[in-house]
Amino acid sequence: MVRFDGVDYNCTVLLDGELVGNHVGSFLPFEMVLPPPVHTSPRVLEVVINPPPAELIGPLYNGTTPIYGVDQCLENRLFPFWKSRLNLWDFAPKMWQAGIWRNVSLLIRPRQMPRLAQLPFWIETKTVPPYDSRQPAELNMSAELHGGGGAVVEARWSVSCESDQSAPGLNLSTRHGSNTTTIGASGVLPEARLWWPNGYGEQHLYRLRVELWVSGQLVDAGEVAFGVRELSLIHI
Repeated sequence: MVRFDGVDYNCTVLLDGELVGNHVGSFLPFEMVLPPPVHTSPRVLEVVINPPPAELIGPLYNGTTPIYGVDQCLENRLFPFWKSRLNLWDFAPKMWQAGIWRNVSLLIRPRQMPRLAQLPFWIETKTVPPYDSRQPAELNMSAELHGGGGAVVEARWSVSCESDQSAPGLNLSTRHGSNTTTIGASGVLPEARLWWPNGYGEQHLYRLRVELWVSGQLVDAGEVAFGVRELSLIHI
């Protein structure tokens, strides 16, 4: 099995020239099952990056009817609104990037064992004021499982701060019965380092790692980076 954590934005995967699958979506991890080998020769895994459709990018360059939203941003028609207040960073230059932008992994998983879904994690963070100090943060985490085969699963949850090694982390362990499709854990992260928007503070990032254990054997694992931040929409 091959796992892609991010391909921008449309790709076709081939093995020895044969189609394995297609995927659309820059930020959505995905997995594809590779067919078993029929010979002992080296195998070639290809990832073809498909270009954006001409009807989308054409108006950005030839002066035809604009696509409002995309076109306005790329041509800087809303220049004052698309810039950071500190360094005038333009997050949407007039260039269309494409390619593999995150990790690619080859995986071997035991048959009939539980595994994490392709987009496995949901993390809810809840912070307490004052937001400019290192206050505890509540974490509610969940993940979806596929398979299982009637096995009892132990999930080991580990949270650590990537941007500040001195920050306290969080380690939890939960047990789940056979045929479980969703697992979860909750805990309090002490002295949480908050994620701030660009120009307002540091963008501290944490990493959650989830391991699935069955009868003392590690059968799957997954990781995701996240920031601790609570947002609310207030109508005035």
